[in-house]
Parts: sequence; structure tokens; C-alpha cells
Amino acid sequence: MAIDMTDVNRTPIPVARQPLRASPSGRAALSRLRAASDISGGTPVREFDSFTQSGLSGAWFRRRVWGLVTKIIDGALIIRESGIDLTSQIAKFMDETGADVARFTIVRPTQGAMFWTERRTPNGQWFWRSPRRHTDLLPLDRDPGALLTRLGARTRRNIRRSLRIAENLNLSFDFRLRSRSLATEADVLSLAERNRPVQASVKNIATLEAIIAQRGNGFETRISSASGSLISLCRGFIEGQTAYLVYQVNDPHIAGINLSLLHKFKLVEDLASRSITEIIFVLGCSGPFGKISKITALEELVTIRPTLRGLTMAAIIAIALRGTRFGNSIKQLLSIIRENWVFQLRGIVTGSKKPALSVQHHLPSAMSWLMGCFIVCAGLSLWILLSI
Repeated sequence: MAIDMTDVNRTPIPVARQPLRASPSGRAALSRLRAASDISGGTPVREFDSFTQSGLSGAWFRRRVWGLVTKIIDGALIIRESGIDLTSQIAKFMDETGADVARFTIVRPTQGAMFWTERRTPNGQWFWRSPRRHTDLLPLDRDPGALLTRLGARTRRNIRRSLRIAENLNLSFDFRLRSRSLATEADVLSLAERNRPVQASVKNIATLEAIIAQRGNGFETRISSASGSLISLCRGFIEGQTAYLVYQVNDPHIAGINLSLLHKFKLVEDLASRSITEIIFVLGCSGPFGKISKITALEELVTIRPTLRGLTMAAIIAIALRGTRFGNSIKQLLSIIRENWVFQLRGIVTGSKKPALSVQHHLPSAMSWLMGCFIVCAGLSLWILLSI
């Protein structure tokens, strides 16, 4: 007797109604997550599978801090419907995944989906929203002239002048499909040392090359001098009709030529001739091409789970990632939590009859905060002693 696999008692596995990779902005966000995961040594990027009913979809990975894979999440969200209780859905997701701290880039947010700077949910979870502009997506035209018209008059003039000088100096442009890492090649390492305005470290080159090798379908474009010396290199990979530029290094020693601008123009021109429809700058794009690229995200959301472990991990991030956007955002959120607790305790001491929130509700959290600080200090002291 055959078994009916459509048994009504079976619960289907929820699938996001449209994954990140289905939209240009989503592909850009996914490329950032993958690069961040590789650079931090975190877990592989995974798609959300629990937001189907709430009009959200996205992807995430667990970040590595101090060499350990933690319950800290970096992710990206696409908001597809209006009127969503975003905070409750994120709190539910963090419970399901066991995350203590999370940062989400909001991709194409619906108008009015979020209008607050900081907020506390009924279950005690804190959120902090801040602007974060990602300019990294450039749609390509088959006609190079159409691309030039999108650039400013001064940029067009600089490109044409650079092309003339490059032709007079017999500079060559070469496109190759190549996924194997270039991190050990002498000419690439030499160029990295000559890169300006600062040198590109060997470690960073190796990390970025590993990203390309893992993706496959890698490409490289080179600009070489008449003597064959490498003076500019672009590296990336291709998925479908999308090209991802991972990094570029230049030796800008030729007067009158903006190598970075010239190489990007030649790269975009060549990719368009190969039926590539868009290029995503994985580490972002600035300068003239940044002005004509699309903004794929405008804000990010940071949240801390209201537990002793959550507060402890948040304090560790604020210390370990100090000086970074993530570390500074967590520090700002912890400062808001502390100020709120101080305000509540001050209201009790002064006999205020209209406290903004119940002190009885926050007293356990305040004790957790103090215990978390003690644990962090003890852990840091032990780490310092073991390191001596």
C-alpha cells in the first residue's frame, strides 16, 4: 500500500517567497554578506526560512569574534509588505536561531516600515536603527557611449584623455577568466605594494582571492605597460549575468592618467560586450562610478536579546570591534539601555509618580547588566593573564 506523502498532518517547510538573489539589490546585499563572512571567518551565509508569512525575506551568517564563532548574526532583510511588526518578527527569529546580538541591513524598505531611532519591544528586546548607505550596483549598457553620457562632463573628458595617453604609451588591456588564486604571484604582490594611496597588504589580498576562488567563474583584467609590467589589476567573479568586482589595485605613476577610473571604464565596457547586465562592487563604489551606481540599502538595524548572555556578548562586541560601525552601534545601544535604567532608578529615588517604564520590570535587566559587565571584565582579565 502506497503512503500518501500529502498527509495533512505534515507541516511543509516554509520557503521565503523571494530570496535575496532574486533582485539586484538583494544580490548586492548577499555579496556583502558572503564577503563579510569570509573575511571574519564566520559560518556560511544562509537564507531565512521563517519569514514567509510576515512579508520578510533575507540571509544571515554567524560572525567570528576573537577567533570564536559566536551567536552574533550579520544579516540582510527585504521588507516586502507594509504594516509589518518588524521588531516582533526579528525577536522571534532570534529566539529560533539562538542569536544574542544581530545586525541587519534593510534592503529596499517599504515606506513607513520603520520610523524610530531606538525602541524597546514588549519582551524587553532593544533595537537601534541608523542610516547606512550602500552604493554598489551599476546596471550596464551595451553601448559604451550610453555609459559615458551618464557620467559627468569632467569625467568624460578625463576618460577620453586617459584613453589617448594609454594608446600613445602602448598600454594593453587584457581580460581573462581565471578562478585560481593570484595571492602568491610576484607581479600581483609587487603591484599591491605600489598601490596608492596606501599599500594593499598581502593578507588582505589573500583573503579577497579566497573569496573569488570559493565562488568560481573568476575573472581578472590587467592593464600593463609597453614593457609588460603590471600597473593595474581588477579581480572578481561572474554569476549568471551579474559580475562582482571584489577588489582593484593600481600603480598610479603615469602622469595624466587616472588608472582607477580608466580601468573601471574598460572593465565595464568589456563586461557589457559579454552580455553582462550589471556589475556589483562588493566592497562598495566611490568616485565617478559611485555617482551613477544605485543605492541598494539606506539603513541598518542592531538589536540585543534581553538576556544576561545577550548583554555580555554586546559588551564584548563593543570592545572587540571598537572603531567599527558594528562596534559603535552596539556601544550606542548599550548607552541608551544604561541611560534608561538610570532614568528609571532616579524616578524611584525621587518618588516620581509617572515613570516612563516600570522599575520592577527593569530591575532584573539592570542586575543582568551589572553581572554581564562583571563577567566581561573577568574574561578580559583572564585573557590578558593568559596572553602574558
